[in-house]
Amino acid sequence: MSEVTTNEYTEDGKLIRKVRSFVRREGRLTKGQEAAMEACWPTMGIDYQESLLDWEQVFGNNNPVVLEIGFGMGASLVEMAKNAPEKNFIGIEVHSPGVGACLSSARDAGITNLRVMCHDAVEVFANMIPEGS
Repeated sequence: MSEVTTNEYTEDGKLIRKVRSFVRREGRLTKGQEAAMEACWPTMGIDYQESLLDWEQVFGNNNPVVLEIGFGMGASLVEMAKNAPEKNFIGIEVHSPGVGACLSSARDAGITNLRVMCHDAVEVFANMIPEGS
């Protein structure tokens, strides 16, 4: 089995291969990243759920939304959000140290138009992103 596919089975035993958008890289959060996750997640984090997001509810406005998949440590995502306050930004990343680093940088820069998720983008797109977004 490849690292980017998972095997699942239907009720009647048929094999279904699902593609993942990532290969998980484990890593430890630094104390600063962990502190940023705890402090910033309530305002900038979005938990995975199997229901569609309402962008106006998420951001409190109707500004256009830019989505980045796999933002790494978040430097470019934070810079884009800082330089385009008329837009909203959402980043999806599975590497929790990167999410923590991004939240820390966004907080330090006073960014308010950025939200992040720590989940598989394939599932996020299938269950949370409205059609035509």
